[in-house]
Amino acid sequence: MALSTKVDYFTQTANAVIKQTSSASNTDFKAKPTATNERGDIIVRTPVGQYDNPSCDFVVFAEGDVDLSLGSVFTYDSTRIACLTGISIQTSAGSPAKVTLSGEELQAGATATSTIDVGAITLSPRHKAQILMAAFSLSGTGCHLTECSLDVKANLTRATQSGLTIAHDVSGATITVKGTVVQSAATAPTITAAEGWTLNTPTSTENPDEGYTTWTFECTKDLLSAEPA
Repeated sequence: MALSTKVDYFTQTANAVIKQTSSASNTDFKAKPTATNERGDIIVRTPVGQYDNPSCDFVVFAEGDVDLSLGSVFTYDSTRIACLTGISIQTSAGSPAKVTLSGEELQAGATATSTIDVGAITLSPRHKAQILMAAFSLSGTGCHLTECSLDVKANLTRATQSGLTIAHDVSGATITVKGTVVQSAATAPTITAAEGWTLNTPTSTENPDEGYTTWTFECTKDLLSAEPA
């Protein structure tokens, strides 16, 4: 049986920190116009503007930084263009760190317009929960981070004609870092947002019948887009 062939939508084959494990095209139509009769029944449907919403999954295999800018464009299938709009990272106790890149297909020949610098995200190949982007500090005897995730997504807007994109731009990105802490001693954890970050949700507790108290929280950092020079 032949194995599937992964598509490198975002040109990360040579990345020294992550290796690709899967890809998906997530193909859809940009517009799906319909017409109705006098009773309101749909009598014709004409989807137009087929495009991909590509995503790629990666696993971390070496220590280093993932440093990408939202709004960057990449060529795949020789001539098709993908714009990077999202980065998602998952780390947890006893599991390898995983990275997902996501985006949207643009018109042929499209180039980058505005971009959003996310900054270097330092990752470890160790199978553990990791404080991502130093977004917060954690203290407390017997308190341990068991999960930490990061999500950031840009808003891609399009100028279209007959369902086809003729221009685009990106803006409005916020990095969200979420964490879970297990408390195994009497002292509750102290979680403090780092400079430039906001503790967007206060620490919340869950107290299971047979288990230790867990604390969850969320930190955010807003990003600015930069227009091309």
